Amino acid sequence: DEVVDQFLKVNNIAANHKMTFMERAALRAECKRLTRFLRMMDIINTDFLKTMVKEAMIKLVAAVESATLVPRIETNDEITKVQLGKKREANSWKTPLFAVICSMKPPGHSARDHFSLTPDLDSLTRSLDGVVNDALEVVGSFIKVLTSAETEMYVMPDKDDEEADAVETEDIISAIKGNEVFNKSKELIHKHMRHAFSAVKEYLNVFNPYKEIYLQNSSDVNDISTLFQSGDVEAFQNAIASYKEQIDKFKDVPRFADVGVIFVDSVELKLSLIPSPLSCLQAIRKYLPELCLLRAQELVDQVGAMNPVIAGEPNTVEAYVNKKKVKDAAVAGLEEFNNRQSYVRSLVHVMDDNSWPAPDQVKALMRMLKESLQSLESNIQLAEGKEEEETKKFSSQVTEECPRVIKRFTEVREQLDANLISDPDAADEKVVKFLAQQEADFLKLKARTEKLQEYQAILKLPVDDFEIVEEIQSDLNLKIRLWNDRVEWAKLRQRILDSPISSIDVSMLEKELAKFNKTVNMASKGLPLNKVVPRLKASVDEFNPVLPIVSDLRNPSLQERHWAQITNLIGVDIQQAENFSLFDLIDKGVTAFQEDISVIATSAQQESILEEMMSKVTTIWEKLCFDVKPYKEVKDLYILGDTSEVIASLDDSLVTINTVLGSRYVAGIRNFVDTWRSKLMHFQETLDEWLTCQRNWMYLETIFGSPDIIRQLPGPAKTFQAVDKSWKMIMKQTNDDPNALKAGTHDKSRRDLFRSHNANLDQIQKDLEDYLETKRMAFPRFYFLSNDELLEILSQAKEPRAVQPHLRKCFDNLVK
Repeated sequence: DEVVDQFLKVNNIAANHKMTFMERAALRAECKRLTRFLRMMDIINTDFLKTMVKEAMIKLVAAVESATLVPRIETNDEITKVQLGKKREANSWKTPLFAVICSMKPPGHSARDHFSLTPDLDSLTRSLDGVVNDALEVVGSFIKVLTSAETEMYVMPDKDDEEADAVETEDIISAIKGNEVFNKSKELIHKHMRHAFSAVKEYLNVFNPYKEIYLQNSSDVNDISTLFQSGDVEAFQNAIASYKEQIDKFKDVPRFADVGVIFVDSVELKLSLIPSPLSCLQAIRKYLPELCLLRAQELVDQVGAMNPVIAGEPNTVEAYVNKKKVKDAAVAGLEEFNNRQSYVRSLVHVMDDNSWPAPDQVKALMRMLKESLQSLESNIQLAEGKEEEETKKFSSQVTEECPRVIKRFTEVREQLDANLISDPDAADEKVVKFLAQQEADFLKLKARTEKLQEYQAILKLPVDDFEIVEEIQSDLNLKIRLWNDRVEWAKLRQRILDSPISSIDVSMLEKELAKFNKTVNMASKGLPLNKVVPRLKASVDEFNPVLPIVSDLRNPSLQERHWAQITNLIGVDIQQAENFSLFDLIDKGVTAFQEDISVIATSAQQESILEEMMSKVTTIWEKLCFDVKPYKEVKDLYILGDTSEVIASLDDSLVTINTVLGSRYVAGIRNFVDTWRSKLMHFQETLDEWLTCQRNWMYLETIFGSPDIIRQLPGPAKTFQAVDKSWKMIMKQTNDDPNALKAGTHDKSRRDLFRSHNANLDQIQKDLEDYLETKRMAFPRFYFLSNDELLEILSQAKEPRAVQPHLRKCFDNLVK
């Protein structure tokens, strides 16, 4: 009743009497029926919307699916997009849903990625997804009838209806997105788009030939001069023909293409490709006049320089010779000049053939070139007509000048015989200046003789040898070298005399002395009467023995004992002398002991080598250790492991030491070497005894580990126990400090101790043999058993079954 009253109040329904129970029940029933009807309408609408979206997605899949991916290409530049649409209708072709623009990427991209598509696949896919999502938003915006404000007053849900409403409140957008058909359709749309774009990418390969041409042309147009560096006319003609063919070829670049559901618009790309060959043609058109001007100007300048010389009237031999040389060169090059003129004409013809007018400057230069070549031919004819007369005239001048030049050479030779050059007391600066002046005069005369010889050859006269030139040059060069080296030697001598021997650059001094010795030898042969030579030779010879002494005294191998020998030999302690210089070396007469010092230095060097060999030996034994191993897992019980490395190092070291002792230079380190030899020999003997002792101890230790054997052999057992105690102590010390050399030599008595132990162990083995012999004599069948097998039985005397494994050896045909 409260619900009904509320319903009546909300809907402003009033009656002239209070509603009866039956009226109220009837009202409630009608409202509920209306509510159920409205709910049913909502369900029908929702189902309709879902079905509509599903069918729309299926249609969209069909729309984006390409019946064929074979491109339909249109190259006609006159056709418009509208005309293309009509052409599709006429041929019943499917109209593409999407349009992309193909264009060339700017320079700098990889060779595989020169084209761009706008929009790209991702952009189109996102747009499609956006359309689908917008459609879903529209579908989801419908208001249910049940929840509408117009029907709200008639809705009277009961408890069951409220539960039904709760079930039906599911979001329609979420329901659609969760639908399998919707998701599969969306995947198919993406798949078809990817396939279509892959086909578009494959279609773009049709532009590759044009792209290659475009890139090559872009490179060529920037540097036409390099491309046609040879200037070959045929190359220009072929290039022009090729670029014209490209212009026609670029007309076939596709303008539009239908690739499945995608319309490819390549108008922009085509417009960017077409100017490429035109640009190259323009570059050639601009370059040809420049090349014509350059080549024509070069030829005009060259011919223009020849004409005045050939046409001139020479007054001197030099002028005539120059005229004749230029004329001969012009005659020889006339054919070349004509060819070069023809080449320039060919370039002009190339321009004319292509209707490219030649600039006025080129035409003027061509006329000037023609006139210059005509003048050259005329001048050559005139010059050849006068050649015989002029040759006769200037030949007499050359013939008259040769004796005068020889006379001047004689004067130079006389100057070179001046007493000043042979005077050892003459001032160096004065003589060097005098010789420099003579050299300058000589070089001028020599240059003149070379010119005269050239003139004689050109004028077809006998060519003089001028033998005096070589003679004077040899004498002059030797005297200049003598005096220059005398000056340099004086400076070098003073500098090195004051230098301490410790700071002298021996290699530099050696090179300098070799140079000055060579000068002295050459001068002694070439200038035997020159008094400067003996003085320079004496000064240089004074230093010849100094260099070996300096090298020997700076030998890093010299030890204190060697310096003591040198001091006793020369009477001077060089080490104690402060800044002992070359002057001191010469002044104190050290050079007289050169051979003795060399012997000491050589000995020091060789001793150093021997010391290095011994150093390697000592280094090995500082690090070489015994391989000490635990024995039978008993505490503080050890034995030596593998000693092969120690033995090999010992053998190598003894070989090295014997080699050192066999050297004649061992005297200085003999005591040290003898000490090491004695040490290693002692170690070798100790190691031999050590290994023998270990071998015997390991054999007997197992035997005397049995109480039965100890009871039966008390005397040998007591001796073995003494050896065993000493062995364990020695091996513990070796384990604490495993250095092989220390272990074998630090205690001089260890070798004798091992010898004593070996003697005791040998005696124990003898006593053991005697004991076993008594047992065999008591039971002769024990002779069939080895010592080890018999000892195994005796060590287990209280265990009768211990004999069983050995009975088959003692008795025939006996098996347990």
